[in-house]
Amino acid sequence: MKRRELTAAGIPFEEYFIDKDRVAADKLTRKLIAAGGRGGTIGTPVFEINGQIIQGNPPLRDLRKLLK
Repeated sequence: MKRRELTAAGIPFEEYFIDKDRVAADKLTRKLIAAGGRGGTIGTPVFEINGQIIQGNPPLRDLRKLLK
């Protein structure tokens, strides 16, 4: 799980459970659409780093590059 990787690497993050939090799900849907995606089913995890949306499960090294 990415949560463990991020925690072990000392990378701070916020986690939202979009299946239980309608407000968070709606906010994420709007961000995905603004980034050129479509609404509907959202695959997780989804990362937002410095305003960039990344879907899927990228390697931690790729996420670190975006943090710089």
